[in-house]
Amino acid sequence: MTWCSRVPSVVRRVLGAFLGLLGVYLLLLPLAVRSLRYEVILSGSMAPGLPVGSLIVVRELPASQYQVGDVVSFKVPSRPSEVVTHRLVRLYRDEQGLRLAKTKGDANTNGDPWTLSLGNIMGKEVAVIPWLGYLAIVMRLPSGFLAAAALSLVFLVLPEMWALWSEPVAQNAAGTPGTEV
Repeated sequence: MTWCSRVPSVVRRVLGAFLGLLGVYLLLLPLAVRSLRYEVILSGSMAPGLPVGSLIVVRELPASQYQVGDVVSFKVPSRPSEVVTHRLVRLYRDEQGLRLAKTKGDANTNGDPWTLSLGNIMGKEVAVIPWLGYLAIVMRLPSGFLAAAALSLVFLVLPEMWALWSEPVAQNAAGTPGTEV
């Protein structure tokens, strides 16, 4: 077998290893950097800049560093379990000096009905990966995780096993299959 016939196998192995490491890196990055988290864009309120299904990386900042125009993820004041990602359109202080914010989705004609305390902000958008949010949603389901494990087996492990099984067996000095002497 010549080196030319092995190039596709080598390229496939390198590409598979690279994509696997990239996936692990992206999954573990928020654990390593405590101020980072992922959010998935579930509605079209931030289109076209943040299309539905995008995965965004959000970085937590001190309240004093948020500015009008920042895209932020926050807990909705009336529904704390719900996270929304919208743009800050106004920052101001109330009578007691508390910093408050008004937000609006880029695709919405009106601003959000709530007034947001900066303490509800979970972070500012620092990166967008279109379409990867769909994968994040599927991976949260037990069946999605099992499907990803099965696909990994099919695309990464089985080609390697096939390559090992299909390699010619070395022949010894007598010309019979076996280990070389």
